[in-house]
Amino acid sequence: MVDCGERHKHIYQRAMLLVEQVKVSKGSPLVTCLLEGFSGSGKTALAATVGIDSDFPYVKIVSAETMIGLHESTKCAQIVKVFEDAYKSPLSIIVLDDIERYPATRFEVVSYSLWL
Repeated sequence: MVDCGERHKHIYQRAMLLVEQVKVSKGSPLVTCLLEGFSGSGKTALAATVGIDSDFPYVKIVSAETMIGLHESTKCAQIVKVFEDAYKSPLSIIVLDDIERYPATRFEVVSYSLWL
């Protein structure tokens, strides 16, 4: 990843601490992290780098941009499949890129699928 300064380095290190927490802790099998920032600030690149550097067997980026033109039910099915596949892996990272572009109903479906 391109060196973007101390702030990015600090955020990367904090994210990698979360990765390590999941790897070593039996009490924290599920960790959620929200990267917030301006458009073009490198959030997706940072999340992808953390995913790659984690060495987790399952890392997936779900992007609203790749689903343009798909029917809503197809979008929901794809998102649910990503979570189901992640559940099968001992360690996984899912990056939901541009989360604000997903309607709430999709997340209700994903949330429901996690509790099955």
